[in-house]
Amino acid sequence: MNESLVQYRHFRHQLKYPTPVDNLDTGTECPACFQNPTKIISMDADFQLVRKFSSGKLSSEPKHLGKFFVCQADVDAHIAIYLTVPSQDKSCSEFQAGSALRSKIKNKKLDETAVFGSACRHSFPKLFFNLKHGERIGYSVFLVEKLLAETHNQQLHVFYDIACLLKSHLKKNKKYDILEKVNLVLPIFHCYGHKMNCQILYSPRRTSGVGLTDGECLERLWSYLGKFSNITKEMTPENRTDLLVDALIYYGHKIRNKLGYSLVLKYQKAQALKETSTKLFEESLQPFSAQCVTPSEVQKWSDDERLQTQTQIRKNQNENYTPEEAYAVNLRQYQHFQQSLLICNASTRYDIEKKCARIIKDLSRFERNTNCTRWDMESNRFQLAAELAKSKEILCSLSDLHQSVSERRFLLQLLKKYASKY
Repeated sequence: MNESLVQYRHFRHQLKYPTPVDNLDTGTECPACFQNPTKIISMDADFQLVRKFSSGKLSSEPKHLGKFFVCQADVDAHIAIYLTVPSQDKSCSEFQAGSALRSKIKNKKLDETAVFGSACRHSFPKLFFNLKHGERIGYSVFLVEKLLAETHNQQLHVFYDIACLLKSHLKKNKKYDILEKVNLVLPIFHCYGHKMNCQILYSPRRTSGVGLTDGECLERLWSYLGKFSNITKEMTPENRTDLLVDALIYYGHKIRNKLGYSLVLKYQKAQALKETSTKLFEESLQPFSAQCVTPSEVQKWSDDERLQTQTQIRKNQNENYTPEEAYAVNLRQYQHFQQSLLICNASTRYDIEKKCARIIKDLSRFERNTNCTRWDMESNRFQLAAELAKSKEILCSLSDLHQSVSERRFLLQLLKKYASKY
């Protein structure tokens, strides 16, 4: 009796979509995604869809094997051996997604902590799998590689909540084969939770080729699938997968039925918006006609802003001291702490002594590697290294100040554009 409803659902699906053969529709493909040179995909994780350990183990293969959900063994094997290059750079923001520290903890009561999935630009579901931990960056890398394989290495625009962190991760891990084929974009509403640099570089409204796609289709899908969370957390793995696949097939069926109507509406909206935007843009340029400000000139300003942002990021990342300059900075700090020990009270002495011990360790390492004795702070060698270090420190402070002012101006413009007057 327990399996009768599952068998009935599967039988109904087989009647509608017979045993798959080559080029036969199985209800899992979006009919609007033609063989274009590029495709637009959104991906995200839903932490509503958990499954308890106490709900049982896998006893048989899911009846919908191969539909939407990829082989979980492949996912687990990928995560088990996936190594990442540690990063010392500050992330865009303290996002939980992609954080190695925050996502390594596994809830002992849960066998599956979430569902990670993707959908095309028409909101039709594509590939899904279960998470065993938090939203590790390795899961998103696995899905991107799987999407590239499914689309035969077509160019992809991939919307992801932490696209900036994923791109930085791919660069550090030298996955240039992915970067050549994938353009990472932030979903439109998540974009405003990122810093100015990310909004300039990854905003869908500043990315060529994505049109008016908002990238938030998975949030709408998670809202639908969240209704099943109370049921699926108590199911065995195979029954949970079958139920979620049934739900995805039904959701995709609704998307297919309204595609003709929705695509016409979107086209009409895009046409109207294009005409309105062009008119307003031309009107805004009229006061500057004497200065020969043309649309191509404005486009050049936009490109220069993007290039300047990328250059600023590289400059901040490469603003490091040489070993000699770092030694001079440490030596000056050590002298400062030694003077502080003479006048400090007992409550702060321990902290200062601890800092001194750490600096002495760094000084000794440099002296050992360069086979030199402690520098005289009156020597030309120290004075030159300290002066160069001070110059870099000033440049870095000015760069940070310029970045803060630019970001403040950028956010004030957004506030003026979108926020209510009240």
